[in-house]
Amino acid sequence: MSQGEKICVHCGQSCAGQARVKDAKGNYAHTACAEQLKSKGTQPTPRAAAKPEQAGSMAAILADIDEADMIGGEHSCQGCGYPMDDNAMICLHCGFNRNSGRQFNTKVGRDPNKPTAGGKALSMGASAGGMAIAPFLPIIGAVVAGTIGASIWAAISYFTQYEVGYVASIVGGMCGFGALLGTDGEGNAWSGTIAVAAAIAAIFIGKMVTLNIYMNSDEFKQMRDAIVTELDTYEYTLEDVQAEEVQAAWAFDRVELMINENRVIDWPDEDFVNEDLDWASFPIDYPKDVVREVESRWNDLSEDEQLAAREAELADLRSDIDLAKSELTRGMNNSDMANTIYEHLDLFDGLWAVLALMAAWGVGAGMVAND
Repeated sequence: MSQGEKICVHCGQSCAGQARVKDAKGNYAHTACAEQLKSKGTQPTPRAAAKPEQAGSMAAILADIDEADMIGGEHSCQGCGYPMDDNAMICLHCGFNRNSGRQFNTKVGRDPNKPTAGGKALSMGASAGGMAIAPFLPIIGAVVAGTIGASIWAAISYFTQYEVGYVASIVGGMCGFGALLGTDGEGNAWSGTIAVAAAIAAIFIGKMVTLNIYMNSDEFKQMRDAIVTELDTYEYTLEDVQAEEVQAAWAFDRVELMINENRVIDWPDEDFVNEDLDWASFPIDYPKDVVREVESRWNDLSEDEQLAAREAELADLRSDIDLAKSELTRGMNNSDMANTIYEHLDLFDGLWAVLALMAAWGVGAGMVAND
């Protein structure tokens, strides 16, 4: 064996260019061999040295390199062969202690308060997701609360058979509370606006459900059947339609047109308003100028034209009766009920609606809580 060759004392193979350890007597050993024997707890007799490498071979070239620059050199860890600083006591790779000769298990730790890259990504994603959904939380809360409120209103109407107006204020407050929850108790103009919109929808839905409950009640069904039966008994003939009936129809159409054109109507009774037109009796309740107009129009017709006008009015009358019977029989759809609600709104409906919207805004915008 030539001078400077590094032969493992355990396996007899060259350690040149490989992870190796060196004891105090200058003997070399593969790190793997040393670890294997250490794990068995034995100290075997070193094997005979292997045949030295030929001059000029890679092993010989590596043997000529300064040991301090090689893995397993004199500055390397005696436990694993990894380089160590001159002043280092413990190998950071395997935990070998130069002073005590003992090896400790090592593990790279991290600050538990410092999130990992994956944790940062998840945290950022969760934060971004929370920011994206935050504006919709008041909407969700208000819709859920409004649905519950409308259901309560419908239940009260069902069991009492009455539409209790002040329940609208309770519904408005519930919508405001639902929107407020969506802001985690920090109400603002956005949550207040959402609460008002939800309250309007909830009140309308509540009235729709209440009307539907009434239309399916025994009271309404009995009244409807009575009207249909009465209409079935009407057998109008031409004798039932005289000049006054034709003129009354003309007067009704004329005044209705004036109302649609927003024209001023000189009613004979000062207390009579445009909304009472369906209850007007001809000629006493109609404006005098309209009465004169339709009477003059009738008188200008020949007998044949007057007969034709009577027959046309009889056909319209029968058509109206058939339409009324059909609508009563089939009931109302959503559009019909919406129109009915709109046509029957009164002062008290407006009052309860205003109180409901005020409650929705006050609670939803956090004004009640802040006060």
